[in-house]
Amino acid sequence: MKISRKIILFFCVFAFASFLIFFRLTRADFQTDGAFYSMWSVGYLDYLFSDNQTTPIQWFLIIPWWARLSFHAHPPLVFLIQHIFFQFFGDSDFIALLPFALAGMGSLMLLYSIAKKLYNENLAILSVFILGISTFFTWAQRINYLEGMATFFILLAAFFIIQSRKRGYSMASGIAMGLSFLTKYTSFFLVPFSFLFLFWQDKKLLAIKKFFIFLALASIIFSPVIFYNIMLLITRGHPDVQFSQVFPSMFDAAQKDWPKLFTERQGLNPLRNFFNIRGALGAGYSVIFFITIIISSIYLIVRLSMGEKKHIPLALILFSLILEFLFIPLNERYAAIWSPFLALTAAVFIYEAYQMVSQSKMPFLLYGYGAIVGIIFATEIFFNINTNHFNSPIGRKGVFYSSLRVENLGFKNLEKFLVSQWKYDGIYMPGIKQINSLHDIVFTDKSIRNDDIYLFESGINWFAYTWYLQRQQLYHGIVITSDVDLFRSLDPKVDAFQYLQQNGVKRLFYIMGIRDEVLDASFVRNKDYRSLSEYLYNKIKKAQSQGAPITSKKIYNDNGDAVFEIYKIQLN
Repeated sequence: MKISRKIILFFCVFAFASFLIFFRLTRADFQTDGAFYSMWSVGYLDYLFSDNQTTPIQWFLIIPWWARLSFHAHPPLVFLIQHIFFQFFGDSDFIALLPFALAGMGSLMLLYSIAKKLYNENLAILSVFILGISTFFTWAQRINYLEGMATFFILLAAFFIIQSRKRGYSMASGIAMGLSFLTKYTSFFLVPFSFLFLFWQDKKLLAIKKFFIFLALASIIFSPVIFYNIMLLITRGHPDVQFSQVFPSMFDAAQKDWPKLFTERQGLNPLRNFFNIRGALGAGYSVIFFITIIISSIYLIVRLSMGEKKHIPLALILFSLILEFLFIPLNERYAAIWSPFLALTAAVFIYEAYQMVSQSKMPFLLYGYGAIVGIIFATEIFFNINTNHFNSPIGRKGVFYSSLRVENLGFKNLEKFLVSQWKYDGIYMPGIKQINSLHDIVFTDKSIRNDDIYLFESGINWFAYTWYLQRQQLYHGIVITSDVDLFRSLDPKVDAFQYLQQNGVKRLFYIMGIRDEVLDASFVRNKDYRSLSEYLYNKIKKAQSQGAPITSKKIYNDNGDAVFEIYKIQLN
């Protein structure tokens, strides 16, 4: 059987885009919200090690059955998918990112199918190429934010909705839309899109049985989250974080449970939100590529004004996105779900411009056009690789690489050393511990056993230590906590080292950050925050100078810089 050139071209484009997603997938450390998202997913546990952003396990001490239906800040599907991967393959950086990378490959396939349905195969292949080289898209599939997975389910729903055309929506459309709601609430823009698309096709379809089945299925799929929020309203007086932010009347009740998130009332400002869209989207692309997207959007508007009906489905999607983010401020991470539709918009402009240029009788125009497009693509590919793959970026941020770039700070190397130490000492539990109550989590003086205890400086990057250190306490039985939490659990009058020694602790390990980049910015700025770690450091150094059995080991990042120092103090 002969394989067509277009199929070969598509798979070459698909392979290159997949390469950009998977190449050096675990280069950067987890240092964003995605760190605790993945930590939740390991045990499917809604807990944040914080008194300022509490969860059901802290409110009720034992997790109620209904609290497993969703999470306090987001719907549950991404956490459930990650949890399944962790259950089968264990918890590691690669396994945490694998579902998002695979979802990215699925998104490429779905965009191809949508573009082919709306336009033609050539434009579909071009749209996949543009999406594949887009810095925003590659970044979103290589970081454990929810948007990487949400994009796949949004495209899945959009595909079934568009495929239905004049027949009315299928059951698959309702199921896919419900699943998209379970990944991220920003997928709600699909609701106005589904109404507008059907109204454009034939407004009579809004009254047929298929449409009501479509709505019912989406609601049934989403019903666990609805029930979860009803139970939160009954027991806590507010729904989850996202819905509480939408409804101002919930502010006071929500502030009691989440004072860190609800510091002041936010008024609705659609005009400000509208102008914020450009800045949020621009952060994820090279300047020349983003200008191309803007020109492409203007071109789409012009073609619509000229009566080009084939562009209406794409325009309705973009309009629905804009409509949603008039009410929700768009930030860089939310903007990631725009990337497939912006790629399709750019593909429409570049493809149709090529058709117009190729019809001219002046070959130099075609060569010139090809050169310009080639420069745009080459610039974005470099910008993409410089943002997502290089150990150290080349050039100035915002010009040669995106501000979205995340770095390898050395946390993976720290974890690698510690886990090897724990396995050697026989204290690492390889399975994943099941957490059912607060008693299974909280560190108290009773947590101290007659073996080793690990402390880390509380100023270490909060997101990173949640994944690389506190995950080990939660799920692998390691006695590890921050210096602040240890001192809080003890009587202020008690000398911590003497107390540990008297309770039979053999060795104390203290992990300190050496370089500022592994520490929280507030910790670096405010010297008062470092008073405890400086006290411990001075105490350790004094004891070491007096001949106490204390050794230390430095941990280096991949660039060879010492970023952590671990002090081992023999107590018994």
